Amino acid sequence: MQYSPKRFVTPENWFTSWLEKPYFKHLAQLFRMQQQSVFVDVATLNAWAAASGLSGMRFVCDAALQKKETALQTDGLYYEEIIHQTGCVPTRPDSWHDLFNALIWCLFPASKKALNQLHISEIQQHGLHPRTAVRNRVTHSDECGAVLTYRDKTHLQALQNHQWHEAFVEQRQKWQASTQLFMFGHANYEMLLAPYIGLTGKYIAIAVTDDFYAMPLEEQYQYLDNELCKLIHKGALFREKKMMKPLPLLGIPGWDPNNDSPEYYDNQDYFRPLRTRA
Repeated sequence: MQYSPKRFVTPENWFTSWLEKPYFKHLAQLFRMQQQSVFVDVATLNAWAAASGLSGMRFVCDAALQKKETALQTDGLYYEEIIHQTGCVPTRPDSWHDLFNALIWCLFPASKKALNQLHISEIQQHGLHPRTAVRNRVTHSDECGAVLTYRDKTHLQALQNHQWHEAFVEQRQKWQASTQLFMFGHANYEMLLAPYIGLTGKYIAIAVTDDFYAMPLEEQYQYLDNELCKLIHKGALFREKKMMKPLPLLGIPGWDPNNDSPEYYDNQDYFRPLRTRA
């Protein structure tokens, strides 16, 4: 794998070879983008949204929204307020970031709505500025979050304890068979277009049964969306610190050809030991 020379360099133009990478396989399977010669437009995104069951929401070109909703814009509505009050998700054309955001809305509609409502509740209680700690955590999850499904608690514990060799080398066979990652943060996807050593997501672990992995992929996402939405509504997920755990994404077997070597995981700048309290 060729790593990005910088921490984050977004490709400027549309291309489809990204769909061949293992970390994009869910998107490649669920959305027909292989034949796209240009960026997906909002009409197509809205068709996908309707098919996924995303009701009461639509993607609107950012420039068109500003023209149509001039009064709202002059009132100084914040991004999350626009979504809440209009049901429109501002979507910039030719934007990888906004494309992936739209796809996550299609895959996790209930959870994305719940995050938006949490933003609004915080704004109503505390105002727009300064941003609360809860809103910062919600945004971090929205950008860099993931759902880790697991059947084997010992494998999860190895990940939570930053026992990286045990989780990625000694228990390597547990990946896919027992443990899988479902991306939630759209910025994670954007950064995986030009991956770099150091790329890390923050995951929420959800226990699943054997039956889960036998489900069609669409049903797996529906199940996880429902479970994640429940966790969001309970409230503790973003009101307490460090509820989401770090995961070095390129350590997942198959996500970087170089991680076939056990020595790959010796890099403690990337695979960091668990901090201990003094």
